[in-house]
Amino acid sequence: MVVPAFEKNQMKRKTKATAKKMTTKTTAIHKAWHSAAPGLLGTIGLALVTLICFRLQVGLATAALLYLMIVVLVSLKGCFISSIVVSVVADVCLDYFFTTPLFTEQGILMERSSEPNFPQ
Repeated sequence: MVVPAFEKNQMKRKTKATAKKMTTKTTAIHKAWHSAAPGLLGTIGLALVTLICFRLQVGLATAALLYLMIVVLVSLKGCFISSIVVSVVADVCLDYFFTTPLFTEQGILMERSSEPNFPQ
């Protein structure tokens, strides 16, 4: 039996539509992973940059520039929430590992006095 060309085209269209429906079906886990992946990769990148910069004893400006590059890459690829998380982690790492006194969070938790300290 010979199938007319019109029926062949209809069968191809149905097959393509069914294939699209099957491939575009995503679950909540996939959506959550795709939104969290850039944040996790950015945090891993920050950890690696922190380790390398701290071992090489680079300065504050160099580490800050490398952190900024990672934050910008995450903000281009990821969502707003992952960008904020990576930015806060970068700020804490920069303050903890590269500002004096080392291994303290003086910049974040420092209490400011009500009167400024002007030189006399």
